[in-house]
Amino acid sequence: MIQANGNGGFTLIEMMLVVVIIAATSSLVVMALPSNSSQKQARERLAALADAIPVQRMEAMAQGALFGLRINAHGYQFMVRDPAQSHGWKALSASEPTFVEGITFQLTQQDLLLDDSPSAEQEGKPQLLLFPGGEVTPFELTAFDQKQALATLSVTESGETRLVDSTSEAP
Repeated sequence: MIQANGNGGFTLIEMMLVVVIIAATSSLVVMALPSNSSQKQARERLAALADAIPVQRMEAMAQGALFGLRINAHGYQFMVRDPAQSHGWKALSASEPTFVEGITFQLTQQDLLLDDSPSAEQEGKPQLLLFPGGEVTPFELTAFDQKQALATLSVTESGETRLVDSTSEAP
């Protein structure tokens, strides 16, 4: 014969276990939510470019063709040398990856600050080259939020990329 115990409630340990499970689940949900911080978004865009450069460099080597990279205020575009085109370059894809709205990017090539607004003769041409031999025009691309530097992508002549978070002021 089974006797029923008169207690119908939960023990303190059972209640604490439920609270721990809810807290752990909540923290997982919060970590999974996307962060809209400008530094994170700028870093992600620069990381995507850093990942694309070695791929395009290898493609230039495989095809034995001169590739280019055009960077403007809104995004970047990989190009290939094509004498049949009016300006001598053809975009590799119809869409160009875009940068983060409200973030400015400063391109520096061999200690020269490149002008954001290209002259008429530079229109449609890349500022940076990826040569068939594997060399790359060395450059730095820094993301700024107002005057605060967020991150810098450095690319060496050999095509090595390095992405660094920074907190320095703009020059």
